Amino acid sequence: MNSFSFCLRLSLTTLALACLGTSGAWAEEQEAAELYHQYCSVCHGDRGDGRSRARQGLMPPPRDFTSPESASLLTRERMLEAVLDGRPGTAMTGWRTRLSQEQALAVVDHIRETFMQTGIKKADTTAQTDAATQVTAHSVTSRGNFNSGRALYAGNCAACHGLKGDGNGPRAYFIFPKPRNFIAEETRRSIDREQLVAAIRNGVQGREMPAWRLVFTESQIADVSEYVYRAFLRPPDDASP
Repeated sequence: MNSFSFCLRLSLTTLALACLGTSGAWAEEQEAAELYHQYCSVCHGDRGDGRSRARQGLMPPPRDFTSPESASLLTRERMLEAVLDGRPGTAMTGWRTRLSQEQALAVVDHIRETFMQTGIKKADTTAQTDAATQVTAHSVTSRGNFNSGRALYAGNCAACHGLKGDGNGPRAYFIFPKPRNFIAEETRRSIDREQLVAAIRNGVQGREMPAWRLVFTESQIADVSEYVYRAFLRPPDDASP
């Protein structure tokens, strides 16, 4: 084989490998765009500016991702949390039960690259992806301190949920829908650790349950979650896992 033939075959091989890499990246971007179209565009619009047909019926209106305010306020981690767990007080629902962590991140990156023009590229986001995953993992799996959580619950939660966790705190009379009764069988069957932490961190849409991440640290959220879970949802005499 002469040098010309060798160089030609080497060039063709390199070009083929490059095309394969480009094809894979293109397929990933197409999948992210399809996810956005399926789950997000009905409210946020095809151009990400919130100018959708549903806009008139939503209050507050959907987020305009193209605005300078969105670019300055929305971190990748905050957007990931919103996609997975929703935004209390808005029509933004959480898609944790429909989208995997990887799909949620793909949608977030699609929005940031396409509408917010942050300049984030796939090759530059490995560290950020790890950080976002760590934030989410901490928020749903950390086991807090039971005794510290007891004090936090008494000082911040009992007014609505009651010292016994039965939803009959002194403020409960003035609240509708009524505060969650943690010791009810229906609640015990339907709420797990992940859902409990998410509700405490981000609030509950349609209820007076606020987003305690604006007040508590991550450790405090883990502490009060641990107390509620072990004291009311899974007390010592409860054999469920």
